[in-house]
Amino acid sequence: MRQASILTITLITLLAGCATVDPAKQQAFDSAKLGRYQAAAGSPVRNINVFGSPSWDRIDDSHLLYFLAPKRQYMLTLGGPCMAYAPSSYIVGISSNLGQISAGFDRISMAHGPTCMIQEIRPLDPVKLREGETAAAHSS
Repeated sequence: MRQASILTITLITLLAGCATVDPAKQQAFDSAKLGRYQAAAGSPVRNINVFGSPSWDRIDDSHLLYFLAPKRQYMLTLGGPCMAYAPSSYIVGISSNLGQISAGFDRISMAHGPTCMIQEIRPLDPVKLREGETAAAHSS
């Protein structure tokens, strides 16, 4: 029984060590990822209509990918480094008014950490985004 406990503790320690990311590498990865999204982003829009079941993904500490459909993706710029507090899986929801999300008004809510104002909404061109991801895959 004692050996099983030691083995369990050892495995947990090893897995925790594998899960940590070098902050400098994470920042470089985030910067490259943000650059790809910025290259595919259109002009800012004031608001977007939201229907269905959206999903989201962290771009960096201040930007969020908001996915409504393959041709309806948006980059949200948040007020402050909101995503530094928790991964995107901890986002509880995004406020909206009558099925619309508005820049400068609506916020994201997180399970752990602050609510964050959505400062800017930019539509993403899926073709440009795919081209940027393909180029990044070939350069690495």
